[in-house]
Amino acid sequence: MNQAQLDQLYETKRKSAIGAFLLAFLFGPLGMFIVSTTAGVISLLITVAIGAVTVGVGALLLWPIFMILAPMMTSSVNAKIKTELQLTFGQSTV
Repeated sequence: MNQAQLDQLYETKRKSAIGAFLLAFLFGPLGMFIVSTTAGVISLLITVAIGAVTVGVGALLLWPIFMILAPMMTSSVNAKIKTELQLTFGQSTV
């Protein structure tokens, strides 16, 4: 696989930090599903648990935290994707 194909594969697999922020802004913990399924499920469970205890106030306080975490986690997921592609196809740069 040549470098152009590897770059194209990376572009199709990578996650958008802006998209993650917008989804977290609009949907709160559900926006974390763009990062990973595990992150989405954990954030949803935390929000439901804290929201139930605080009658919804805690869930509103968690909303901005997810807006900050989503783009940060997206960059780490993209680094992981890049590393996996490098290991799979033996290229030094993506």
